[in-house]
Formats: sequence, C-alpha cells, structure tokens
Amino acid sequence: MIRAGLRVPLCWEHDPRAAPAYLSDLHRNAWLARGYFGSAAEFRTTRSGQLYARPQIEDSADHKQFRKVGRVSPRLDFDFTDETGRTWPGLTVAHIAVTPRPVQ
Repeated sequence: MIRAGLRVPLCWEHDPRAAPAYLSDLHRNAWLARGYFGSAAEFRTTRSGQLYARPQIEDSADHKQFRKVGRVSPRLDFDFTDETGRTWPGLTVAHIAVTPRPVQ
C-alpha cells in the first residue's frame, strides 16, 4: 500500500475516520485539520511475528509529544477498500493512534 502511494495516518487517540489515503497537498491540509500529524513510512515484521512501523513526523513539537505519550494502538481492518475502489485483501493497518490507552 505504501509503495502504491497510500499513507497510513498517525493520529492522536483513535479516530474512526482515520484511514489510508492518497495525499495531495489539499488532502494533507485536511489531515492536519483533523489532527493527523504524520504517517507510517514503512512496516516490518520480526521473526516472531511482531509488527513494527517507522513513523514519519515532520513537526518537532508533534514528535516530542509522540515520544512523551510513548504508546500506540493500531486500527486493523480486513479487505480495506481505498478511495479509488481498489480492495487490498487481508489485514490492513488503517491508522496508528498515539494514546495512553491502547485498545486491547
């Protein structure tokens, strides 16, 4: 998905509207207005199956707050359909919420 140009948003707390999107400058401003402050630059898994995301955060104040909170909670969807109508089969990380109360 990332290689195709979709960006997985980082958001403060869980936002049910936060989902992968193709971002133009117009979309980027809408993301900022909703409180989305970055995206996942890449994902990788360990041999034991743990998933890691590398965050991409442009604003230094947001990066500082991200480190202060120190916990994230991903929203996972199955068979995600993007804004163009393409369905991505299987598990999708729809967003990564930065929150002191991860959903379990």
